[in-house]
Amino acid sequence: MNAVGQELRTPLTTTRGALQQARRLLQRALESPLPDNAIELLTKLQDLLARAERQISAEMRLAGNLLDASRIEANKFELSPLWCNLVEIVRETVATQQELAAQRLFEQELPVDDLVAVIADADRIRQALTNYLTNALKFSPADQPIKISLEVRDAQAYVSVQDKGPGILGSERSRIWERFHQGQRQPVGSGSGLGLGLYITRAIIQQHRGQVGVESHSGEGSTFWFTLPLADETWH
Repeated sequence: MNAVGQELRTPLTTTRGALQQARRLLQRALESPLPDNAIELLTKLQDLLARAERQISAEMRLAGNLLDASRIEANKFELSPLWCNLVEIVRETVATQQELAAQRLFEQELPVDDLVAVIADADRIRQALTNYLTNALKFSPADQPIKISLEVRDAQAYVSVQDKGPGILGSERSRIWERFHQGQRQPVGSGSGLGLGLYITRAIIQQHRGQVGVESHSGEGSTFWFTLPLADETWH
């Protein structure tokens, strides 16, 4: 559990430091009615607050993953499925990640009619896709785009996230879905995560009667995908 504690503590420590710096900068701005460097100070403050928001989001994701993993193990992981448009879910999820990673490039390939109807728990599908996107950002170079695709294949919706990272060794592909599994890939950024994101994504999609998978070759990037059954036209 030491590694778990360290992963949870690191984002909080960074957040506290960023907020302390932001408070000092704001105090300096307030003590000077119209300082010449006001724009510079406020810009720094804005950047620090943005850093704090990103770190808090990371902390919330880690804590949420731990709770979800315990619910899955206890068979208490529940869904609230409703009719929803998967195109909107994908767009909203990617937009959220774009706000958190403003310098990264996301490419979307979505159906032209803007409607793919599924019966699903929208929040959980967002969580599953966010886990894929977070992984792609973590393991691929900052100058390489992340490609998100949604298409209909027979009676299934097929969602995929493609990155240009190092890829996954064949021996690792079946194990990456296990709880607390830490793969051999090295993240581009800091932090290695808890090894719960893919485990939770698989549980979410399986409870929706869908499937998950990955296509990858070492040194050639990875494409993580999941499927969901399309909504029955008679469903109301």
